[in-house]
Amino acid sequence: MAASACATTPAPLGEALIVVRTDVAIPNRVARLRIDIHDRDDKLVESREVVTPTAADWPVSFSVITPDDTEQDFHVRLRAYPEGHLLSARELERFARQSTRTVTVASSIDELCQDPPELRLGEALTLRRGSFPITTVLPSINNGVTDCTEPTLGGSVAAKLVIAGAGEYEIEVERSVPDGSRDEPGGDTTLSLRTDCRFPTTQMICADDIDKTNKLSRLTLRLEPGTYFVVTGTRVATPADLTLLALPSKAILQVPTPTPEPPSTAAAGALEPEPGVTIDRLLDVHLVPGERGNVEVTLRGECFGTTPNLAEKTTCIDTAGQRRPVPTETPRAPLVRPTTMAPPSWAGDQPIPCTIPVGPNEICVPGGAFVLGDMLALEDLDRRAQPERMRVVPPFIIDKYEMTVARYRDAVRRGFQSPDDTPKDNGELVLSSVKERGACTWNKNLNNDPAEGINRESYPLNCVSWTTARAVCQFYGGDLPTEDQWELAATVGKDRVEYPYPWGRELPTCDRTVYARGVSPQEDACTKAGRPVGPAPVTELEDRDVSPLGIVGLGGNVQEWLVNGFTSYADAAWERAGLRGPIDAPETPLRAVRGGDWLGFPLYATGSARRAQPPVGNYTTVGFRCARPGR
Repeated sequence: MAASACATTPAPLGEALIVVRTDVAIPNRVARLRIDIHDRDDKLVESREVVTPTAADWPVSFSVITPDDTEQDFHVRLRAYPEGHLLSARELERFARQSTRTVTVASSIDELCQDPPELRLGEALTLRRGSFPITTVLPSINNGVTDCTEPTLGGSVAAKLVIAGAGEYEIEVERSVPDGSRDEPGGDTTLSLRTDCRFPTTQMICADDIDKTNKLSRLTLRLEPGTYFVVTGTRVATPADLTLLALPSKAILQVPTPTPEPPSTAAAGALEPEPGVTIDRLLDVHLVPGERGNVEVTLRGECFGTTPNLAEKTTCIDTAGQRRPVPTETPRAPLVRPTTMAPPSWAGDQPIPCTIPVGPNEICVPGGAFVLGDMLALEDLDRRAQPERMRVVPPFIIDKYEMTVARYRDAVRRGFQSPDDTPKDNGELVLSSVKERGACTWNKNLNNDPAEGINRESYPLNCVSWTTARAVCQFYGGDLPTEDQWELAATVGKDRVEYPYPWGRELPTCDRTVYARGVSPQEDACTKAGRPVGPAPVTELEDRDVSPLGIVGLGGNVQEWLVNGFTSYADAAWERAGLRGPIDAPETPLRAVRGGDWLGFPLYATGSARRAQPPVGNYTTVGFRCARPGR
């Protein structure tokens, strides 16, 4: 008799075949997919990087399987991003800390003094003042000299100073943006000490280094124990970021120990996709033993830059800037090989034409998505072009050329009046002299320089403030371009591919564009190569420094004022703006400028290089062009 075998067949495991699709252009927008799988306790189970250089590589699919015969929950994170767009995890931590800083600007004396921050001895404190006066400072006699005699025409900052022990103290404006120590326009600051924040009549002392040593203001005085208020003023109606510092006099020459950054939790050398150009999606998968099937997920372009909130377990699904609770997916039987059918293309990848008629010497720039910033830009860290961000820009119309002297003269002839008496009237246009003022192109009298033999009407208008530049553009029915608009015009070709320079990938040369045309050894590389000193007539660049759309002079000649206040790409204002919104940073002290200039280095000829200038300044190297909506 045969004995029957006692056998047990294990229950089949649960399995989900996760099929990942995307609606964005491949590989222009997305060329890699990072997959992280965590268990129900958030322990990392698997991490994988999938290279997807062609559209045929999508959809991407992978399986999640239960390790035993019990129900399991997995947390899946999917990050799709373009090739090479990575930052160190520690650098991303620093950007994240920067984005949490809150900048406020007081608009009244009550706001200024309601709850001023404390200025602790030895700890620097940075605050922002606005453009409009909300208090004043009173004249003060220091060492026989009367200080603070100028009226207060701009905003103020205030800080509380608590003194525990009697002694001599020094209080100073350690740093200013604009830079008052370098005499930048708008960097002037008066510094006073009061016993009551609200009332100037309680002022004990005021210091003012304006037009004396070109140093930032400093107070030195004996203080008894008590509470005091440091209040600043300025004679210029422009915002500024002011860094205050207070120390006992005997310690004033010691360098304060900087506040250390919190310890990093990131692994050394770890690289993470740049959040601003990544579609970052979370989903939970619930698996039941014996149940097998597909889970479909689409990574949508509308979610570029909207990072999940891991603590609250919310994620972007299909709407820019919006996070919803992470969905829990269960496999849908049967488990089948995914089809290659792609979802409808993301609207941001489609060029949006202008519908408003384009005038003479204007160019329509079709709207659409592009990457703002540049991973490879090597610039001053205060002006860096990282982290990059995806932005979607409506179509707009931009001037073909930089604003010329002739066009500005036409505006004056038709009734335009400069709000701040710029541009400077140069008189003779001296472009072979070491005197920089000789490079201001405007002259009120059209016939005052016949001996020069220079027809300056076709030169770019320079030596003009941001305020006047914007007023001119508004006079002509437009405005200064935004940073989005300018960089889109300077980097995106007709094929929607982004290029480093306005004309393409070729490096700048002295023949290509106008830079290094000074007379000093640091600025004369192209002058030595036979090029003339100073800016060039805009039409001379017609067939060289020209974009595929036909925009002339974006790479050099003069820098160009933009409407934006200069805000770091790591600032929370950019994240709040999302894909399309405006930047809402309050009263930024500098205005953005873009493009190379006749004195500068070729580094700034790139379409992504960022710079900034005080809005009340006027420079021989800065001009502007105008833009207006395209529909």
